[in-house]
Amino acid sequence: KTAEKIKQLIEDQQALLDRNMDLSTREREDGADDALQGKRDDLSDLSVNQTNLRDKTRDFLESMLKEKQNPLDPARPPEVHMENAVTEQDNAIEELENNRAASAQPNQLKAVEELGKALASLDEKENQKEQGKQPEEGQPQQGEGQPQPDEPSGQDPARDEQNREQDQAAGVQFPDDAQNILDEEKENQKRRRLPASGGYREVDKDW
Repeated sequence: KTAEKIKQLIEDQQALLDRNMDLSTREREDGADDALQGKRDDLSDLSVNQTNLRDKTRDFLESMLKEKQNPLDPARPPEVHMENAVTEQDNAIEELENNRAASAQPNQLKAVEELGKALASLDEKENQKEQGKQPEEGQPQQGEGQPQPDEPSGQDPARDEQNREQDQAAGVQFPDDAQNILDEEKENQKRRRLPASGGYREVDKDW
């Protein structure tokens, strides 16, 4: 996993920084000539280890870049911080090869920090990806909250009334308020039909 590999790189770089700090401390405390060769050997070994770690970091960065869906896309935050870490490691190697252990420490520390930033931005990206997979709360599912064919649309009262009567004949139950509205509408229709049927009077023929 990408995150686990970056964590390992951080631990390895921190270990080299601690070793460098210990070496620098011994240099300040012991300046005897008989120990000079041993210190150079330690410094040379530290430089080799730092170079190997730089190579591992660079190889892993290249594998991250290959995993991008579109090679033309710009580098993402994790990759940018990985590139910065490689640059700091290169600077640290140059200082170590010139027997300047103390001068390499700031670069090693910055490399640790950049690797940490790469890990943090990677975790943030993974969290966003996980949140994107989850359905948003409050969003109606397919078919949920959508007007059904047998529900009134409010645009054609006569058609809605006809649909309701058909549903009622089929045994469909409506909420109390909807049933009340339906009953009231039926009464209104009856009243509207009364003048047309009961108000008609036959006219006497006088011809």
